[in-house]
Amino acid sequence: MNPELGLSFDLPSDTPASVQEEYFRAYQQQAMGQQLAAGSMAAAGVPQQSVQGIPQQMPGGPMVSPSMAAAAAGASGAGVVGAEMGDAEEFGAFMDDESQEDFVSGLVDTSLLLVSALAGSLLDPMLEKKLGVRGYGLILGATIGNAISCSLGASNEGSKSMGMTFLGSLVPIVPVTIGLALKKELTGTTRNVLFGTSLLSLGYGIAARRNRRRK
Repeated sequence: MNPELGLSFDLPSDTPASVQEEYFRAYQQQAMGQQLAAGSMAAAGVPQQSVQGIPQQMPGGPMVSPSMAAAAAGASGAGVVGAEMGDAEEFGAFMDDESQEDFVSGLVDTSLLLVSALAGSLLDPMLEKKLGVRGYGLILGATIGNAISCSLGASNEGSKSMGMTFLGSLVPIVPVTIGLALKKELTGTTRNVLFGTSLLSLGYGIAARRNRRRK
């Protein structure tokens, strides 16, 4: 008798606990295998009793009745195995193929935006030296990087979709390039105008998307 497992085995009373636990694990594996076999044979139309009547042979041990093997599985293994399967299913639902693809897409988008913004900051000193204005390099780098990222995201839809997405992503940059061409500092009125045009572009895009979904 193993008091921790709550099961009796046909073993001498002085059998070490480690041996009893080994028998228990073997009983549990046999019971699980029997349950799977029963389900398969039941689906094939074989009476379940023919499976339940199969004795269990322990490796290097005595023949064990199916009822004892099932009791061993139910006593301890069922809850543990069920918990492990539940955790695995929950983790699998979180990290399935679609979730992994979404995760990688977000990683690529933000990384590309960050790289482009930092590259644009390196362009800033040259623009300041040539045109006498600063701050445009960072904006242009970030927005162009975002346009590239958006077009790559539409690659599954074909080259036409990629081109239109890239073109739409560049439209909000037009006021910025005009301000740069006019050598306007990104302060005061110029900053407010660019901020306003950006909000207008955002509002138009959201409204156009909603209208298209309604149709």
